[in-house]
Amino acid sequence: MAEAAAVGVVADDGVEDEIKLCVVPESGETLNPAELHAYLCERLPRFMQPRYVEVRPELPKTPTTRVQRYRLTDEGVANAWDAHPRFKPHG
Repeated sequence: MAEAAAVGVVADDGVEDEIKLCVVPESGETLNPAELHAYLCERLPRFMQPRYVEVRPELPKTPTTRVQRYRLTDEGVANAWDAHPRFKPHG
């Protein structure tokens, strides 16, 4: 993994935040979000485990190369893998 940033995103209940982990793989590397999540769950306490994992080509940065975390939060979770997907009825 070349870079990563963790941000808070609004949870389903609208009260608490969930963790979204945004990762940029090394050039030529492929990351599987489910495998990365399983790896992290074996090593992190529950309160630090991300619910969402988003593999991205790059992280948004300021001109001084600081990660713009607010942009990662504002983008939401539409493009992220979810460790707790909602039940979806067949149909």
